[in-house]
Amino acid sequence: MGERLTGKKPLETGKSEEAKEVVEQAKKDAIETAEKSEIERLASQLGMDINMEALRQAQKEIQITLHGGAKVSLEQYEALLINKMYEYLRLGVMWKTKEMMKKQTGIDESLVKWVLKEMAEKELKFGLRPIEHVIPLTGDVYITIEGRRFYARQQGIDFSVRYEMIKDGSKDSIWEFKCTVHLIKSGVEYEGYGKASPANVFRKDYIPDMARKRALAHALELAFPLGVSAEDADMIMDFRVAEETAAEVKGNGAKELVSNLDEI
Repeated sequence: MGERLTGKKPLETGKSEEAKEVVEQAKKDAIETAEKSEIERLASQLGMDINMEALRQAQKEIQITLHGGAKVSLEQYEALLINKMYEYLRLGVMWKTKEMMKKQTGIDESLVKWVLKEMAEKELKFGLRPIEHVIPLTGDVYITIEGRRFYARQQGIDFSVRYEMIKDGSKDSIWEFKCTVHLIKSGVEYEGYGKASPANVFRKDYIPDMARKRALAHALELAFPLGVSAEDADMIMDFRVAEETAAEVKGNGAKELVSNLDEI
């Protein structure tokens, strides 16, 4: 009679007990690693210990104040943040943001998500509206002058503004102004400075106005520190270089380094 087939594989007799223990331990380690949260793994990689129970308790106790005065827990705030970003997707804010970023530096999907998250936070905490008060600019998020004025009105803060010319650009088209924002109730003042030249403003006749605008943006940023202003962001240029190259730029035609500032 032939050998009867049962469909069962013969037992592996060659595998040592030591090898089995190694396999079982590897399985346990894999399960333990999978169960660890991302933050625990990060802490482990940094050589640090983290008490997750203490962290959870701290998160429950954190209170975040929203625009309008309502207080919510951190968990509730994160849920509101996600919901706000969903609104941006549904109402076309994400599309508009992508279009603006495409014209500036190109689209990076991870950067788009970060920009939308920042916009959502500014709206939840300060009531600032995306695109109108908060805009993407050169890969970052900035608050417009109107955004700070809106915030001041919402807070019931009255202020006055005065300007002083620091440098007359009639000859070389390089202008500089000082702007002082005076908070009427407290009497506190904030001084901002702004420069503009043909090297970073496309329209020559707009250069003095842009210098004043940047000075105002800088002063408002100091008075109402909600984040960097769009107008102030362009001031990272070294104006000593601008002064040295002004004549060359003037002769060859103005170069548009930051074109969309004129549209704000």
